[in-house]
Amino acid sequence: MSTAASLHRSRKRKNAVMMALCTIAAGIGLVWLALILGALLYFGVNYALSLASRRLEQRFAFIRE
Repeated sequence: MSTAASLHRSRKRKNAVMMALCTIAAGIGLVWLALILGALLYFGVNYALSLASRRLEQRFAFIRE
């Protein structure tokens, strides 16, 4: 076995490990982004619906009385 072949295998192995780590990091980042966007969407819709509900209650308060 030559030194060049040994060096090539070593670099290929290191490249595979680094690619795996980068893929895992990107996956974690995308999951984190989805959680943040989901929370923003949930709380934004919840706030908008509660605001609309309060406005409708004020507008039609005379019906209850």
